[in-house]
Amino acid sequence: MTSDLDEFAQWPESRNARRVWTAILSSLHKVPGCRLVILTSAGEPSHWIFKILEEARRSDIWRINEVPGPLPWIPAAELEAQRPLLRDSEFTRLHLNRWTQSEDRLVSAADLEADAVLEGPLEPQSGVRYVVTLDVGLTNDACVAVVAHSEQRYEDRAEARRVVVDRLARWCGTKSRPVNLDEVEAWVATASRSYNGAAIHADPWQADGLLQRLQRRGARAEQFNFTSTSVGRVATALHLALRNRLIWLPRNDDLLAELARVRLRESQPGVVRLDHDSGEHDDQAVAIGIAVAVLLESSNGLRVKEWIESMADPQPESDPSSNPDAHPVGWRWAPMPDRPHLPETAAAVEMLRRMGLTPGGL
Repeated sequence: MTSDLDEFAQWPESRNARRVWTAILSSLHKVPGCRLVILTSAGEPSHWIFKILEEARRSDIWRINEVPGPLPWIPAAELEAQRPLLRDSEFTRLHLNRWTQSEDRLVSAADLEADAVLEGPLEPQSGVRYVVTLDVGLTNDACVAVVAHSEQRYEDRAEARRVVVDRLARWCGTKSRPVNLDEVEAWVATASRSYNGAAIHADPWQADGLLQRLQRRGARAEQFNFTSTSVGRVATALHLALRNRLIWLPRNDDLLAELARVRLRESQPGVVRLDHDSGEHDDQAVAIGIAVAVLLESSNGLRVKEWIESMADPQPESDPSSNPDAHPVGWRWAPMPDRPHLPETAAAVEMLRRMGLTPGGL
């Protein structure tokens, strides 16, 4: 008996699709001699199916046959006629059979790997300005709180600052048991107090009462209103920080998987926002994006235009472990791949100009 799966890499990245795969895989050994045949063109490396392919490549049980494209019987002229009608990533996946990230992804797999260098939460350090950001969800969406700060990459040069995610907390609720905002409030109040009286920033839509209670506790709680402009600020700032490796993230599997699946969607000409496929989430991305945007607005950091333009810095990163006194207690350096030449930033600057953001700040 043989079970066939066609175009497996085109399956949706939804929870239901994964459940169907689990049911198929777990049923194979229930029928003696049953074989599973998977036929597919290449997909995106961030798709959960790519992990199955990688595991199959390492296994002695699976037999893998990968044929590079293009197909030899397609005339070259017909192939080239399709190139301008498809995005580069679509052409590469469907005709060249290479696993390639889509252009609308928030971050590439290589950049995300380079950004994830922290092995755990960082303890507060004296004299550092921290912020606490909050994206509130009660049932379908998670509630996420982030502690972060920004720092210079090189002491002797004023240039693009790096954002460091010091701590992240996540609460998941259901319709029958929503997130307990009292627990969230207690965590945020403690984090703000522990991290040098860090200011708290949250969208007031579901957190207005929480912000008011935090203010009565003596915390600096401020509203971060989600408008078309601020949503664009969050998406653009996070995308550029990730792409240009100006952010340090914890090596948290759930966080990295979410960031790999988040997309950028152009909601109006020149304005992008964070988005996700059906069944996925972007709550952690939003909370971190708010932190990046808020930290860039600091008068102590570079203005947006200078921050973007200074990203094309050819000087390689040094290993911070060589100077442990300059980094927080508990910090560990994780191996980082060679850093490629950073892309031109003119398009990003033009995007911000069209969003109505001046060189004076976000």
